[in-house]
Amino acid sequence: MTLTELYEDVYRRLSSSPELTLLLGEGRIYDYMLDDSIPGPYVVVGDTNEVEGRLINDDERKVYIRLHIWSSYHGRSQTIAIERVLEDVLMTDKNNYIFENFQLLHEDEQWIHGVVTFRTYIEKGIE
Repeated sequence: MTLTELYEDVYRRLSSSPELTLLLGEGRIYDYMLDDSIPGPYVVVGDTNEVEGRLINDDERKVYIRLHIWSSYHGRSQTIAIERVLEDVLMTDKNNYIFENFQLLHEDEQWIHGVVTFRTYIEKGIE
């Protein structure tokens, strides 16, 4: 899997999840940051960090991919519930995506921001 294919796979898995659609609503997965006028909840497929992989010949990269959960619900429970579904959706195949960490941030009086990071491995190379 290449980096482009990784983004496509994550987006496809999330947008086709009935459980996630139930929590977020239809079409609430984005691959870009929205402005503050769009009400939550929604999920943004965020940035990645690509580092050296496990193979000696350097044909592989370890990639950390961050998903951002934005909730305008007054409380943390909605963001936590969405994060748990993200884990279930991406970790159906334990060899693909591995949970790394989850941060829950109170951005301001309007937003709860969850950041969940997963790790996976991809092929090195040109897209």
